[in-house]
Amino acid sequence: VVEVESPAPQEEVIEKVMTAPKLTEEELTSQLMPERFLCDTCHIVVFNLGNDFKAAEAKLPERRKSKGLDAVTIIDIFEDACAMEKWNGHMIYEMDGEPKFVGPAFPDRIINGLVLKKGPWSKRYRGYCGAILEDYEEDEIYQHYRDGNLFTELCMKKDCKGVLFETPEIVDFKPSSRDEL
Repeated sequence: VVEVESPAPQEEVIEKVMTAPKLTEEELTSQLMPERFLCDTCHIVVFNLGNDFKAAEAKLPERRKSKGLDAVTIIDIFEDACAMEKWNGHMIYEMDGEPKFVGPAFPDRIINGLVLKKGPWSKRYRGYCGAILEDYEEDEIYQHYRDGNLFTELCMKKDCKGVLFETPEIVDFKPSSRDEL
């Protein structure tokens, strides 16, 4: 007796046409970050600041962790916050028929298509980042980070107001306790 495996049923093949994100002429050529991308851009600024604060705090000796970062370190982080390199890894992608940013600040957004990496995005990021940070003192932003409400204070009260109704969990870098700082 010879057993023969029956062939697997044919899987349905779905043909997906991939297109570049649809942007208006202004969104393609403006030197400023387009309005509909301000909330996501703020999200990226907060993501970068939070990571930089967290990395700097991790280098502190144990006895200094509860006091947090010194003013010089905070200013250094602030000065580098808007560097065009901070945009690296982020790009624009069409998701559900809408252009959206993807990258490290948005781990829930899966890329499956064409993305725009080139263009004025890093310069726009730098301009937007500088504009939002000039509204705050360095120590004020660091305190918002330590309190766990950096995104709420920088984004939810301005550019994400009416766009988002709750703070995304991934960008609030709230330490679980002061002892871990």
